[in-house]
Amino acid sequence: MREVEPANQAVVEAIRSHLRRFPDASDTPRGVQEWWLPAPLSGCPLPEITQTLWRMVADGQLVATRLVNGTFVFALNPSAHPFARE
Repeated sequence: MREVEPANQAVVEAIRSHLRRFPDASDTPRGVQEWWLPAPLSGCPLPEITQTLWRMVADGQLVATRLVNGTFVFALNPSAHPFARE
């Protein structure tokens, strides 16, 4: 797994925590910002959240699905999710 900047590590951990509780969840970056992150992190800029989500996809932790309207939703990668059982 690649190193994540310290500022984004809290976002990564919040996403992992959300997916531990709701392993079937999927959402857009805006939805992640509004619903998956705790209040102290919800002010994180959307571009940073999006970058973090794509990094987690590149690391195999998440999958991204493109909807018909071009929007991407992110979800737990069912074939590689070691943090889901931590």
